[in-house]
Amino acid sequence: MSKSDKNFDRFFEISEKLICFTRHLWREFWSLIKQSGPMLLMMSLSGALTASIIYFQFDQNLIKYFKLHRFYPVGLNHIFYLIGVSMAGFIFIPVIQASRRLKMLKRLTQVFMDAGLKSPTGQLPHFISDTEIDCFTRRLRVSRNNFPLRSFQNAKEVLESGLCVYIDEVEENRERGFVDIVYSQKRLLEQFAIENIKKIPSGHFIVGRSRVQTITVKLSDVPHLLIAGQTGSGKSTFLRQLITGLYLNNPQFNFLLIDLKGGLEFQIFKNLYRIKVFSDVERAVLKLNELSTKLIPSRMALFNEYGVKDLEAFKKSILGKEQKTLPPTDMNRLIIVIDEAFEMFMSGGKMKSAQVEMARTAAHKIAAQGRAVGVHLVIATQRPDRFAVDPQIKANLTGKLCFRLPNLASSMTVLDTGRAKDLPNIKGRAVWQESMDELEIQTPLLTEEDAKTLLDEVRNLKSDTLENEDTKNQAQQNLILEDVFK
Repeated sequence: MSKSDKNFDRFFEISEKLICFTRHLWREFWSLIKQSGPMLLMMSLSGALTASIIYFQFDQNLIKYFKLHRFYPVGLNHIFYLIGVSMAGFIFIPVIQASRRLKMLKRLTQVFMDAGLKSPTGQLPHFISDTEIDCFTRRLRVSRNNFPLRSFQNAKEVLESGLCVYIDEVEENRERGFVDIVYSQKRLLEQFAIENIKKIPSGHFIVGRSRVQTITVKLSDVPHLLIAGQTGSGKSTFLRQLITGLYLNNPQFNFLLIDLKGGLEFQIFKNLYRIKVFSDVERAVLKLNELSTKLIPSRMALFNEYGVKDLEAFKKSILGKEQKTLPPTDMNRLIIVIDEAFEMFMSGGKMKSAQVEMARTAAHKIAAQGRAVGVHLVIATQRPDRFAVDPQIKANLTGKLCFRLPNLASSMTVLDTGRAKDLPNIKGRAVWQESMDELEIQTPLLTEEDAKTLLDEVRNLKSDTLENEDTKNQAQQNLILEDVFK
């Protein structure tokens, strides 16, 4: 090969790389413009900074300081200089992103070859995108290139090793011809067991384990919960450990459990002191209405009388002092759990329109006013839609725990994002959303047998067996408005 041919090949190779880089640069720049996210904000701030440098002539002062006047552009060149420096902030970040994309392409090419994902004609799956799902998780999207999903799943270990990541899920979109690989730099446990449920701090509950820490929440900070997930996703297991943990660690908590799935899920909580279980939807609606129209107004009137704003302030200022007579109401926190809210909030079948309206009104009032008076609402459903999950009620449910859901619409109903649809098919895997924070977690595992063993220790506890004086006093307070649970 002649020298001119070698030079031509070299020129062609460099030109091809330059065109490839320019194409990726433009793609990154355009995607950042469209997404209006943190990266676009960073670009704007960088652009504003460089514009300020020019406006206040910091660049000229710096050049004068180093005595480099002759290099400062003048005339027409100065105009190009001003435009170039002003746009530097908008170009710099896409350049970094494009460089990362090219590095990823090179790495993927080698990894796909090592994994045997190479067709007889020498083609590999094509890189499409690598996007952020949350602060720990990303989604790598590649074209199938006629490879079956099984090929990608079988190559999971090779892909993890080559990319130095942990792969949570490999999903296929056959219609559009691509495969999504959900991965993270940190491993998320596939099973999370609480070592000792009795050591959970009073007034707290464990939501689950993220990739870096155990998420523990104070009930007074997150007073109401919305829990959703398809059958077999782990929703019932989470409810079991939530109720068990709060019950065992908080002797001042009362529980009203509404089981509308045939009365089977909450069987282990029957005949327990401080817990009442309802499985009849009509009785449950009447009880909710009673709580919203009697208990909440009576507590609010009492707090107004004593000049306090919530239950904690009331107990500190009133019950903490020596009182000859107790206030005329039960001051225990009340946890209301509704399992399968769809049955209660949808008309048809056993429920009439008037009963549905009563249930929704009561739930909305409890969610809106219950926090201050110590009444907490936990709504669980496996069929979330805009009818079962009323927007007014949802707005006051500060904590949302969403297990895997079958479609985008269901996920949007609960989280206002499609994150739950993208969860791996691992029992107990969920998305925890509180305020603006959203994390993928593994929820705690507490088997029915373990929960029964823990609860059997206190199942036969009656008021006449409460030997210590503190518990007797608490029992007396519980009896003041015992008709709330009748």
